[in-house]
Amino acid sequence: MKPLQVVRWIFSPRYRRRLHESKGVRSYLAASPDNGLLLLHDLPPGAIVMDIGGYTGEWTAGVALKYDARFFVFEPVPAFVKRLGERFAGDRRIDILDYGVGASDQRLRIGLSGDASSVFRDGGGQSMEINIRGIERIMNDLALDRVGLVMLNAEGAEFELLECLLDTGLINRFDRLLVQFHRVVDQAEERRAAIQQRMAATHLKIYDFPFAWEYWSRRGA
Repeated sequence: MKPLQVVRWIFSPRYRRRLHESKGVRSYLAASPDNGLLLLHDLPPGAIVMDIGGYTGEWTAGVALKYDARFFVFEPVPAFVKRLGERFAGDRRIDILDYGVGASDQRLRIGLSGDASSVFRDGGGQSMEINIRGIERIMNDLALDRVGLVMLNAEGAEFELLECLLDTGLINRFDRLLVQFHRVVDQAEERRAAIQQRMAATHLKIYDFPFAWEYWSRRGA
């Protein structure tokens, strides 16, 4: 499968319909109709890549075809973890972690809705409890001194996580960040703007399609 084909899931038909009024999404799709932009990274061999919100692993699969990196895929929903394990069983570069990533260790209830599963949505009545581990603990447990790239698509959890990275200074250990913000939390616009303002002190914004995708590169990386 070609790398540019492997990430078409990121704007599935349902997702396109739901967000068709979003100016940021329309601008992104005009700039990258095949989602190839999400696979363009200047990664050195052996770089650490974190996929936070792995779902079925399409983005990781696409990046793994292009770069010889070390991948950590975080996914707290057991059904998705099983699919990830089956998909990447033959690739020793890719580790599947069966928990989500947050500011602290906690148990949360997630609404189940396929690629839109979120702790900020009820999932139409279907939900379950999941494990979340704090980012500081994860970095220590996995001995991650430097992360070459993180993809953060966590259906609303990105706000608290990025704020934690900024508050603790851990943001300096991430060379590149590919982020999708979601309008599922209170004051999403204001919180996103505040996060961007703080990130600009250490990272350069490469592109920004509001509430679709934005990409940051650490200054001097």
